[in-house]
Amino acid sequence: NRTSSVQFNTKVEKGSREWETLSSIMKHNFRLPRNAERLTLENMWMINNDRLNAAFAKKRQEMKDDGRQSSELRETYGFSLCKDFRIALNICRFGLKTGHLFNGNHLGDCNMGVYVNRFVDTLKKYHDWLNTDYTGFIVILKVIRGRVKNVAVHKETDAILEPDPNFDCHTSKYTPSQFQTMRHGEAFFAGRYFVYEFDNNLEI
Repeated sequence: NRTSSVQFNTKVEKGSREWETLSSIMKHNFRLPRNAERLTLENMWMINNDRLNAAFAKKRQEMKDDGRQSSELRETYGFSLCKDFRIALNICRFGLKTGHLFNGNHLGDCNMGVYVNRFVDTLKKYHDWLNTDYTGFIVILKVIRGRVKNVAVHKETDAILEPDPNFDCHTSKYTPSQFQTMRHGEAFFAGRYFVYEFDNNLEI
């Protein structure tokens, strides 16, 4: 049973060390730090998925055995926003899947990799979503970006960018300071990781 390895630990209590840790992860990953105070957290759960944890550790070890640099093995965090709890639960059970069109193919073909948001405050396309009564579920994901290729953000009319077998991840070319000065809509499309994986036969 693929879902039996998923465990919802006791709901995280406000003020606990776990609550502060998860809050800190989110608050340190805003495009504009001042937006962090606009996020209201109502409930949190810690998720343990043995199958995904094992796959994550295995992939990281394989990369290490291949002689990857320490910077390529570094773990970081990404985010996904779900309006429906069932969608959030499916991500926790099965991980992100290729083929899900998360608002365009601006950094790569979504049928050949997955998109993960870099910033909490750009999880929605419209800039003032943190000021509205919007409610949803933020999934915090561990990510190994591996070897990163900085690419230009493609428009919908451009040819779709395919994964490069010499890399593991596409990100936009923008620097942190540029992200802070660009328009929200631009940051929404540019502020994501496009992560993919080739096998030994160079197949996605």
